[in-house]
Amino acid sequence: MNLLLDIAWTHVTARVRQTLVGMAGVAMGVGFTIMMAGLMQGSQIDFLHQLVDTMPHVTVQDERRSAPEQPADREYGAVQMSNVANVSSRPGIKYPQSVMASLKSWIPGDVTPSVRTTAIIDHGGGRVGITLVGIDPRQEVRVSKLASPT
Repeated sequence: MNLLLDIAWTHVTARVRQTLVGMAGVAMGVGFTIMMAGLMQGSQIDFLHQLVDTMPHVTVQDERRSAPEQPADREYGAVQMSNVANVSSRPGIKYPQSVMASLKSWIPGDVTPSVRTTAIIDHGGGRVGITLVGIDPRQEVRVSKLASPT
């Protein structure tokens, strides 16, 4: 063991420039590895904070409703109506303001409405299906950090 240490010490002291270059290379590699690990961990934490802060913690949705039975259907079974605008069968929560007021009374935090629908974008000859989410920006800032520049 003593012979091995003597040979190693001879090479380290005889080739000082080569030893310093090797030490600098190892130090730069270790420093770069530590820097990349910190950058990746910080990015992951920031990503999770943004994901949690922009997504709602609780979502209240309407149930699928069927169109109410029409009076003509009850009277005459053979009657068929088309293109009838039936406001009461539109999707969405009935009386949303009262539902929000009820939620605000027992949920700690704030409540804001949103509207969700599907659409098709026709751009450059290609069609893409998307989901549109509509919000009121004045109310959204109370529950989301989307408006903050952080």
